[in-house]
Amino acid sequence: MAPFEALYGRRCRTPLSWDDMSDRLILGPEMIEESKNKIRVIREKIKIAQDRQKGYADKARREGQFQSEDFILVKSISNERYVADLSHILSPNELELNEDLSYEEMPLWIMDTKVQTMRN
Repeated sequence: MAPFEALYGRRCRTPLSWDDMSDRLILGPEMIEESKNKIRVIREKIKIAQDRQKGYADKARREGQFQSEDFILVKSISNERYVADLSHILSPNELELNEDLSYEEMPLWIMDTKVQTMRN
């Protein structure tokens, strides 16, 4: 697909002044033929670039087959990485739900403390 067609949703109708006409004068069918040749060259170059990018994407693509209870790592954009830990998995009997499906959070332990002193 040509960039013009992708941007505007229709084909480019008449690219008559794609060439600098100051150095020569082309009239009639020659101008149209030259414009068609330039369009053909541009389409070929775009096709080559798209095929190259598709080749890069196809090499990196892997189809995954997953079963239930498999651990998978989903890539994220952020720099933080999740480290799997079995203590992060909650069993249903540990969590006591109220009738309105709310629960009371209770800390297990205090991991760090800091005493802040003020000046003066």
